[in-house]
Amino acid sequence: MPEQVSPRPGHGAAMAGTRRRIVVDTDGGVDDLVALAWLLCLPEVDVPAVIATGGARTVDVVGAAVTHVLKTLAPVRRPLLLRGAEVTPARRTSVPSGVHLHGEYGLGTLVPPCGPEFGGGMDDEALPPHTDYLVLGPCTTAARIASQGGHRPGEAWLTVMGGAFSLPGVVQGAEPNFARDPHAARLLLTNPPGKGVRIVPTDVTTQARCPDTAVRYALAGGEGWLRLRAQLLAYYWSAGSARYCHDLVAAAVAVCPGMVTAEVAAAVTVDENGRSSMTAAAGSAVRVVHGLHEARWRAVARGWASNREMAAC
Repeated sequence: MPEQVSPRPGHGAAMAGTRRRIVVDTDGGVDDLVALAWLLCLPEVDVPAVIATGGARTVDVVGAAVTHVLKTLAPVRRPLLLRGAEVTPARRTSVPSGVHLHGEYGLGTLVPPCGPEFGGGMDDEALPPHTDYLVLGPCTTAARIASQGGHRPGEAWLTVMGGAFSLPGVVQGAEPNFARDPHAARLLLTNPPGKGVRIVPTDVTTQARCPDTAVRYALAGGEGWLRLRAQLLAYYWSAGSARYCHDLVAAAVAVCPGMVTAEVAAAVTVDENGRSSMTAAAGSAVRVVHGLHEARWRAVARGWASNREMAAC
């Protein structure tokens, strides 16, 4: 049996009286955008920047979708939108785009009404100190930042939604985020930056489905962002009966480490197709989540769907 460890103290936990700072790195798509909007609505979380990384869509398309969400949501503090890195065109075309789940532009049936409103790029923007990093798409930008050193605060944690260990995956046995840039995932996990990397794989996110009450709330709609969210999720969930929201699960783990009931310290390898495997390695700075507290996840999902504020976990 692999070594199981308890979540590290402080991994994703805010100090009393402080707000968590989390930079969100996204390649767009419905569950990415829903997770981003949720984080922006949490009073205990500060999102100083959003990085648009090319994945299933180009950086400009991702940036346009994020811009539309930010304008619709109108958060009290609008994060800076940064231009991230592109995956290679060959990798983009070799991995299914997921258009049946996310739509051509990552907004279901909608077309972004305006272009991306970038406030800078990763070449001229250093991440602020004491800021964790949440990767919801390919690791392309994250690996580049890690290699640049000064852009990556040493005291930060990375939470990565990606990988498939006990599941076969959907792209030649791989999970799409890793499959779109296997090289970047391999670099990031071979030499984890900051304090370490926590992986939230599809083995876990496919088990944490949205409860029926949350689904009803989320699809009920309302005005502004709630109406847009309902449109996006109606499209996303119409492709099957499972009510997945993979990136929302990863965001919840980043904010609420108490949701994690089991994780493994491991050496993780990623092959040329993005297939991931792990070997238990005591003391490794890479942790693979493989158990969540079901009641806490359901409480988070209901709070998110009903648009209630959530106390820090």
